[in-house]
Amino acid sequence: MLSSHGSVMVRVPVPERYAIHKLIVSQLRHKTSSKPEKDLRQAAVLIEALVERYPGAIEDAASAVPQSAARHLARAIKALEQHLLSRHRAHYSGIPQGLNEFHGVRSASP
Repeated sequence: MLSSHGSVMVRVPVPERYAIHKLIVSQLRHKTSSKPEKDLRQAAVLIEALVERYPGAIEDAASAVPQSAARHLARAIKALEQHLLSRHRAHYSGIPQGLNEFHGVRSASP
């Protein structure tokens, strides 16, 4: 990053891993906060863009999730269906079908 004071090194996450991270974090936050839904929305938008531009990247990132986080990701996918399907159908349609059966946990049909 460049500024009038000089340059600063900035670490930018890999987009597909960041999207998976947002899904998992949405399940770890307090449900009374508005942040979980915001995390889900951000993940949906990012996933939709990645699916178009980099087919298979999301599935690869999901397959790298440690088994200890798999249940959070599976719950996030279900939450994504429940919270965003009606209001953000276009974003949800970009999520690869492979994620819907992540680690053998089948989510509800859209």
